[in-house]
Amino acid sequence: MFSICTFLRFNTSLHQFQFEIDSQYKTIHQHIERFTSSARSRSTKYTAHACDTASISAI
Repeated sequence: MFSICTFLRFNTSLHQFQFEIDSQYKTIHQHIERFTSSARSRSTKYTAHACDTASISAI
């Protein structure tokens, strides 16, 4: 009986640990996605500005 209880406790701990890792991975993934999308929007904005400046100086 003791070994069954120990196994169930250990198994529950492993499931909880796996859940925490999954949730941390999702959180980190969301942060990376936000960072890369904001970096893309900033680089697009600056690239468009540089193109506008180049076309104005060509005129």
